Amino acid sequence: GALASGEGKRSDADFALWKKSKAGEPSWESPWGGGRPGWHIECSVMASEMLGDSLDIHGGGIDLCFPHHDNELAQAEAYYGHQQWVNYFLHSGHLYIGSQKMSKSLKNFFTIREILQGGSEMKMPEGETVTLPPYTARQLRLVFMGQQWDQPMLFSKATLDVAVGTEKTFKEFFGAVRGLNRDQVTSVANSPQGWGEAERSFNSKIEETQREVTAALVDNFNTPRVLRVLQELVTAANIYMTSAGSATKSLLVNKAAMFIAKTFRTLGIDDNSAEYPFASSTGGGGDQEMLTEVLDAFCGFREDVRQAARANQDPEWFKHKVSSLEESLLSGLRDKVRSQASLLPSVLSAFEDWVAKISATAAAQGAKTEYLQLCDSVRDDTLPLLGVRLEDKPEGFLWKLDDPEVLARERTAKQAAAAAAAKTKLENKLTKAKKELEKWEVCAVPPSAIFKEGPAAEKYSQWNEQGVPTHDKEGKELSKKQSQGVEKELKKREADHAKFLEQEAKEGGFLDKLRAEITAMQDQIAAM
Repeated sequence: GALASGEGKRSDADFALWKKSKAGEPSWESPWGGGRPGWHIECSVMASEMLGDSLDIHGGGIDLCFPHHDNELAQAEAYYGHQQWVNYFLHSGHLYIGSQKMSKSLKNFFTIREILQGGSEMKMPEGETVTLPPYTARQLRLVFMGQQWDQPMLFSKATLDVAVGTEKTFKEFFGAVRGLNRDQVTSVANSPQGWGEAERSFNSKIEETQREVTAALVDNFNTPRVLRVLQELVTAANIYMTSAGSATKSLLVNKAAMFIAKTFRTLGIDDNSAEYPFASSTGGGGDQEMLTEVLDAFCGFREDVRQAARANQDPEWFKHKVSSLEESLLSGLRDKVRSQASLLPSVLSAFEDWVAKISATAAAQGAKTEYLQLCDSVRDDTLPLLGVRLEDKPEGFLWKLDDPEVLARERTAKQAAAAAAAKTKLENKLTKAKKELEKWEVCAVPPSAIFKEGPAAEKYSQWNEQGVPTHDKEGKELSKKQSQGVEKELKKREADHAKFLEQEAKEGGFLDKLRAEITAMQDQIAAM
């Protein structure tokens, strides 16, 4: 093979320790003439210079296992006179883009900086090219943690999107735990903490997950399995919190959250110093307790407005609510927040603006739908710009701090999906309308003309006074069976035409209207 065909080899097992320098290459004098170290000796010398005559762990790609690492061992062990220069070799799998190994020579590689900044072009398996959005360092770590380190790794839009989904799963969970802690911070000491069957079952799941994570890590650092069992724990936690509702034992949920947080820090998935991973940097700054107070008040007032609108409260109720809020809360918050140079002033300003909109709507005797639209707008448009994710729950609401850029990308993706769904719905409606038009256009043809016009006319050569064919295109008289078929078709067409005349009598020019609707839908689809 190629490894055994080197020029000047006396044996297939030979490899170069010292090479004659070519023109322009570095050169040192030696007993064998001017030359330079071979590739393998370079690595052995550098490693030995830094780490001594033995190495505990030596890493590298699987393609270096032979001949490079074998040659390093041979020369280093010969030089030091012992039989084990390296205790453990860790050979990582190749990184693939599609079906090709990522390689600088193939120019199919991406730098980490390019992935973090976004805008790189990636070819899809179908041959299409997509522009990658920015990804976070954490999402990139999850791409690799989701694949076994010593096996081939696939780097693609699909694996990146899976990592984004995985991150969101854990981020949503930690946000829910923070919300639970806010709700129960004062009540946990005064409420029963005894466990029922649900709590015992969930605790067993936590302990089972702890054992499985340990087993996965000692089994060749099986990080994909670690992520999988942690996601299963999050699923179990969400099921428990949903079923338990207000009776959720926050200390038990925090046990699960703290274990997941510890595992993530151990693996280096998240380096945030907050109590739980995935904390947004936008939500810190300033007094966290004050931010919680403002957001609780903001989201709580919105919930009151939403429920009141659903209950068809009259405008006076909203006027009174705004007035009491101003007197009891907003004026005090302004004094506390004014000196803060963080997210707080922006949140309070948005709160005041929204209260003003509710006040204006009440003064204008606004309808129920106007209040609900304002509630949707502040959730979907206002708060995400501040890095706040607000979720409506069967029992109230839950707010979570997040990265505004992440929320903006989610909103863009949601809008794109909604636009695609709307386009598909309109296309289906257009297809149905075209079929309807085609049906009515056939029905509009008078029975006397159906066999004398269009494609059907080519089948016949003679017709009677009613337009019924009597001879085929060769001039032969129709057989009894053929005449019966014609009569049957004629009766069906007469019935269809009668329906058309009835519809036309009800709605004159309805075919033209249907054609106009189809044209309008086609124009609308083209503009999407």
